[in-house]
Amino acid sequence: MDKENCSLSEAKKLMKRWDKGNHKTNSDSIRYHVKKHGEGNTLKYLRKAYNFNKKGAHKVTRIDGSTIYKRKSGEYLIERDGKIVSYSPSYK
Repeated sequence: MDKENCSLSEAKKLMKRWDKGNHKTNSDSIRYHVKKHGEGNTLKYLRKAYNFNKKGAHKVTRIDGSTIYKRKSGEYLIERDGKIVSYSPSYK
């Protein structure tokens, strides 16, 4: 995690919500997605994904069973079985 203030219980809560997706572990998935979408700030990225407000977002269930929630701003969250598969603050 980053050097910002983060308790162990918060770190566990944020990581527990994440799914490993196509990666070997959920930690590998987090590292990949932070590098791709998180501008290097792991804690900020995980907090934004965890706190994504689905209310008002366009919801699409995909063929693999995952659900994508998209906002007009381009921000999106992908979940499968209640766990986060991916998050992006905007389309890149």
